[in-house]
Amino acid sequence: MSELRKDPITGRWIIFIEERRHRRRHLPHQYQESPEEQVCPFCEGKEHLTPPEIFAFRRNNSKPNTTGWNVRVVPDISPILNVEKEFKSKGIGIYDTMDGLGAHEIVVESNIHNDNYDSMSIDQIKDIFRAYNQRITDLSKDVRLKYILINKNFRSGMGTHMPFHHPHSHLVAYPFIPHIPETECEGAKVFWNYHNRCIYCDIIAQELNEPNERVIYSNEEFVLIAPFSSRYPYEMWIIPVKHSYIFSGNDSQFESLAVTFKEFINRMNAVLSNPPYNFIIHSSPLSEEFREYYHWHIEIRPRISQVIGFEWGTGTYTNAVLPELAAKEMREVDVKSIDVY
Repeated sequence: MSELRKDPITGRWIIFIEERRHRRRHLPHQYQESPEEQVCPFCEGKEHLTPPEIFAFRRNNSKPNTTGWNVRVVPDISPILNVEKEFKSKGIGIYDTMDGLGAHEIVVESNIHNDNYDSMSIDQIKDIFRAYNQRITDLSKDVRLKYILINKNFRSGMGTHMPFHHPHSHLVAYPFIPHIPETECEGAKVFWNYHNRCIYCDIIAQELNEPNERVIYSNEEFVLIAPFSSRYPYEMWIIPVKHSYIFSGNDSQFESLAVTFKEFINRMNAVLSNPPYNFIIHSSPLSEEFREYYHWHIEIRPRISQVIGFEWGTGTYTNAVLPELAAKEMREVDVKSIDVY
């Protein structure tokens, strides 16, 4: 038997087919590591192999582009968009074009090669989020930019063009609002206009009222859930409990986020045996217009399934794992307690 669920934000339909749950989860090619170059430009001591750094958290007043950093942000050496471009657009008949204005930055998350969130301390993970916040704040000053997306691809075969295993994530700033965030904003606005409430806040309230359904973990600042209309098996969201439209926070909030993030990593690795995964941070477009009705969040996809032609052709996803079951497994798995200190 299948069950259809409608995403309350985007209106997208998801088809859940439990009979497919016991098909093999893992795709072997996703776990094969590509050959790595002998010299990693992200390692400490190889700073000369990257473009000059934009920002870094440094130790002992060390100088830029030298050793002594914990988190370092540099331009992508092959950026998909370039901040030095001018904003120029033109029409070609019915078609629109513009120059590749924007920004593409690499957040080097650790000075330790092959480091990962499961081995990082809470303070290390907190610094990564603080770096994201600093770059969003800085880039937001450029009135030509409309949207900033942060994403991470863990392990090869997931859309990354870099063969290095050094922990890093991507920040891309766009001169337009991309389609998927725009669709979320439109759905949130419709709900706001009808109910005068944020739909994400309503989702949080409902989920916390039924903590044994789709809630995996929560603290005072954040909740980790398996969303009601999950597109992918074991998809998870991290959402701030209090309304916040753009990715931001203070030291205490970023610590709570780091703890929540560590919970997601530990539980996912325990249940799914250290799978490859992606996460994206969906923050508000760079405009006060979205303050009341949009709510930033992190979407996490363990890469244990592929998008098939049916899904690609229709935008209707099939999922073999109901979110209630996914949340139960994640919630009940035996993991070490998180040490904040």
